[in-house]
Amino acid sequence: MLNYEEIIKSKILKAEGITRPELAVELQIDVRTVDRYVTSLIAQGVVERRMARRGPGRPLFQYFRTNRNLHFGAIQLTNGGIFGAVMDASGQLCSKISIDEFSLTTEIPATAVRKIAVLVNMLEEAAKAKLNALTLVFPREDRYSRFAVDVCRQAEEIMSILVFCESPISVHAYAFRKNHPEYRRILFLHFGFGLELAMIDGETLSSDNESLSEEFCQMPVGNNTLWHAVSMSTVMDNIAASQGITFYKAPVLRKLIVDGAPETRSIIDKTEGIIRYAVQKITTAAAPDVVVILALCDDAHIMSMAGIVSEQLKLHVNKREIDFRFLAETEEDRLPGLRAGALTADYLSWSKFVNGYPLPR
Repeated sequence: MLNYEEIIKSKILKAEGITRPELAVELQIDVRTVDRYVTSLIAQGVVERRMARRGPGRPLFQYFRTNRNLHFGAIQLTNGGIFGAVMDASGQLCSKISIDEFSLTTEIPATAVRKIAVLVNMLEEAAKAKLNALTLVFPREDRYSRFAVDVCRQAEEIMSILVFCESPISVHAYAFRKNHPEYRRILFLHFGFGLELAMIDGETLSSDNESLSEEFCQMPVGNNTLWHAVSMSTVMDNIAASQGITFYKAPVLRKLIVDGAPETRSIIDKTEGIIRYAVQKITTAAAPDVVVILALCDDAHIMSMAGIVSEQLKLHVNKREIDFRFLAETEEDRLPGLRAGALTADYLSWSKFVNGYPLPR
């Protein structure tokens, strides 16, 4: 037997406004039946109605997901502290706070969760609101670790809210999906110390992401693999060699990249050419609707690639032009990553609700 209330709830939550007649036509049921279920959902605080047309005759209303005082948070966990932010359902920043005394290399799950709980309390006090869901953003290499799994599980138990465990590229992918429902297949690429890939197909991350990433990392590029050719460490090694530097510190090399000396510029330009070639090959294989290259805090080499930063990369699949975007976050401004994490908490918690989980508190 069809559960019309669940079906109507799902359609309203996924739509950008839908009317009772439209729901009735889609479900092939009477408008009065739709009205009964919609009235119940409004009473539960799940959906709200807004007037779509005022004029002669009866007013027409559209139904939307409610924005009833919901707040979503994100916390980035690093070796140099934890950084948090809270946003409301409209995307307004409500609070942003960090704690320096934190390191992924020294914490155990119990101490990490205690510090996360302290930061959440500080964020809630500053926002004057309670969180409904939280995303913990771990570095890629830690996202699937036992440490991350234990931290997320314990945090969810202690705080009694939905807690999601994600990486920087996955939160940016989910945030992009939430803000751009017109795209179904979204491909995110991050060229940091190698290649990281995140494909969203429909509502969630593809289960093939890890295997695709590994496959493309091993793509031959001259005498190297793609992973080695575009890695930030390879770029730094080549720049150091061009400057006659035997031992170097990463900040010194990043400054050389930013300064753009002729020898450095030629290395960056060559790497950009490889990335352009690789992105087209990956795009051809994956056939996405849009490709997004993401630059994170340490990606000085990507930030110096003018053609990529200015979104001048032209991509095609079977003569169809594929949209291209560029996104960046910097150490000086972690807000884009935190905002993406909060949007991810919003997006994933409502996706869980559509699939039968309780509404966030």
